[in-house]
Amino acid sequence: MSFTTEVKAELNSLKGTAEAKRLASEYLSDDAVHGGTATLLRGLFLLKGTASSPEKSFRAELAVSANAALLLADCDIKSGVATRRGKPYVVITGYENTKDFFALIGAGKAAMRLTEASMEKELRANINRRTNCEVANLEKTVAASEREVEKLERLLSSEAELPPDLRRLAEARLDDTQASLAEIGERLGISKSGVYRRLQKLAALCEETSTI
Repeated sequence: MSFTTEVKAELNSLKGTAEAKRLASEYLSDDAVHGGTATLLRGLFLLKGTASSPEKSFRAELAVSANAALLLADCDIKSGVATRRGKPYVVITGYENTKDFFALIGAGKAAMRLTEASMEKELRANINRRTNCEVANLEKTVAASEREVEKLERLLSSEAELPPDLRRLAEARLDDTQASLAEIGERLGISKSGVYRRLQKLAALCEETSTI
């Protein structure tokens, strides 16, 4: 069942449907308003309206004259006017705008479905942003690790004289580039902070010997 069919089924279940359609038929005949605006708009949607699935987009259309946009404006609902195959239609877009329109004409379930779809889209967007951020951070970490390995390899292959403790640390780091500082420290019998300080010294030596 299409979303348009769902919305119209909901509206047809409401009291006053026959009156709404009668008002809409009169309006379509002479563009004159004969009754409540909300009821009239309900009738116009029942006779001439369509709605996009909220999972795809927030959009409703009324295949009527541009004057209907004035009715919507009176209800603080923004709309646009366009033509399709030479015939005008009024279009309502955007989450808040479309939700308010459905609420106005009595399609509360449809309005709620838009809210649920909006929340799901926002959740997916947040997950995507977080995933993209994590991937970017991972790429930076990998790139930094690769640069560190390259520096240490160049330092060990250079003629620079390294203190035994720094050489052992550099070799241990290259033996297992995925090891944590704590794991390297345990292997060498020094603390995590000791490993960090030695790595800082190695980085300084790389700078001094221009091997970056």
